[in-house]
Amino acid sequence: MALALSRKTGGYVRGSHSDGRRLGVAIGSGGGAGPVTLGKLVALQRTGVLDYVDAIHAISVGAINAAALLAGQTELAIAGYGEVTKGGFIKKIRVHRIVDMGILERVLRRSDGLDEEKVAKSSIPLHVGVTQLTGGLRPISIDLSQEEPDNVIDWLMRGAHLGIAAGPAPKDRRGIVYADGGFSHLSAIDMAYKGGCTDIIYLSNQPYEPDKYNAFNVAFFGAGLSLYDRHAIPALNRVVRNQIASRRPICDGEFRYNDANVVGFFPPRPTEPEDALPTLFNTDPRRIETGFRIGSMHVLERTASYFPVLLPSV
Repeated sequence: MALALSRKTGGYVRGSHSDGRRLGVAIGSGGGAGPVTLGKLVALQRTGVLDYVDAIHAISVGAINAAALLAGQTELAIAGYGEVTKGGFIKKIRVHRIVDMGILERVLRRSDGLDEEKVAKSSIPLHVGVTQLTGGLRPISIDLSQEEPDNVIDWLMRGAHLGIAAGPAPKDRRGIVYADGGFSHLSAIDMAYKGGCTDIIYLSNQPYEPDKYNAFNVAFFGAGLSLYDRHAIPALNRVVRNQIASRRPICDGEFRYNDANVVGFFPPRPTEPEDALPTLFNTDPRRIETGFRIGSMHVLERTASYFPVLLPSV
């Protein structure tokens, strides 16, 4: 955050790295909790911090949120969350799949859906974390600024596909199969670090709390992925370790990740049942709006406490 402020006063040109630093935003996954980081992105945009960010690195729903922001469609995106929720995106009793990715894709592709052209040509490059199933669950990072606009939604859908729970995994023209980036990437922070970031702003969809991740969940998905590629089972142990590590608390505040500086924004724990943050299996649209509000206000308040000069009116 201090780096963004110094760049603002110094007239920094995005991508020049003239100060010898690379500032990135890392956005985690979270399924139905996605509105939380969408709100945080809107808040960062209000502060002006995003004007001095070199790149965004995001996984799963975090990448979809970033794309909506870069396209200038955050209001449409929050309405889209409600439509996806009410449209039966998650149904545990569905025979062939629990998650219907087709509902999300239709929202993104309709006439007033995501503007792929703006995302691909945005001044802030968006790197999407994807798992390549063909060849043994390999973590890859796709820079959408290097892709044709028509491929933007394809990569977003590939990077958010929840393996066996969402039915057949998507594949490209070469027959290579893909799935959610969270299966192979250690975390969005690690993805940004490996992308060369020396300073990282991390946006989380879930509250900062002790490690409570159930490895059985990822084992279930990972075993299902073996239907697509025989290398999935040998890689499953690594995937489980990665998933547990990505959900282990690092710090709600400033910390170091290897030799990178990180500031983490985790939403506060809810105090009332009706304010509970949405989860992967959320089916109540009212909780979607709550997540959006909590995400944005938390970032604005924290940023204002750090640098009043940046947000004098908050």
